[in-house]
Amino acid sequence: MPIEYRPMDIDYVLPVCPLVLLNGPLDRGDPVSHASFVSDCPMVNETFLRRYIEAYGTCAYLAWDRYSLIGATMFYPLTDLPPKAGKVYGIDEYPARWFDALNKEKGTMVMTCTTVAPQYRDYGIGRRLLESAIGWMRRNRWLRAVKLGVPSELYGFSRHFDLTFWESLGFRVFRIIDRT
Repeated sequence: MPIEYRPMDIDYVLPVCPLVLLNGPLDRGDPVSHASFVSDCPMVNETFLRRYIEAYGTCAYLAWDRYSLIGATMFYPLTDLPPKAGKVYGIDEYPARWFDALNKEKGTMVMTCTTVAPQYRDYGIGRRLLESAIGWMRRNRWLRAVKLGVPSELYGFSRHFDLTFWESLGFRVFRIIDRT
């Protein structure tokens, strides 16, 4: 069975932060994994996601292996994204000054969490998720996509979603900001 890539819609709102997929796939039929929304970004909850789905049609692309969710990428319009939803992982406090310094042009979508379950990595699923999301943005006339806080090899992050990965999708470095 091939992997299926489709936008999150009102019929299936992601019940957890995509980073929970670090522990493995989520079974769509498992009531335990869907008991309540779990996120380390306080404002990202089911109501938040439903609002974006109703306004724009989606705010995430999901990868499915039959009934198991194996990957996800989320994105939101930059003009109304709360700073904490653009969280930089590995930093205890979100540097709001970084977010405030952005040029908040209309037509810009921010790529946030992208995760693929460990046993599904190295098969191009993350790339296909992001290509699908970017394709959706183009079809829906978004002008640009940005990724905030791309981890670099300088801080010991894995190669799965590092700077070279994003550059291979056509993203370019706009600004490098040191952690200090």
